Amino acid sequence: MKTHTDKSIMVFLQEIDRKKDFFHSVDEVNKYNLNAIIELIQYDNIKNYGDPLYTRHELRKGIKQYLQDN
Repeated sequence: MKTHTDKSIMVFLQEIDRKKDFFHSVDEVNKYNLNAIIELIQYDNIKNYGDPLYTRHELRKGIKQYLQDN
């Protein structure tokens, strides 16, 4: 699995939020639902691309930053 830059993760998260309104119903992120969000993203990526694309650590860091910025 490749590691990606923080910028590419942010672009990826912006894209899924824009296309699927992914974070619309997320009021609060905590350690429990953050893990579930990461699982959903990785499952969808494996289903669509055959690869999770990002590590759990990369997604965790990116999601926290994305939600903080938006």
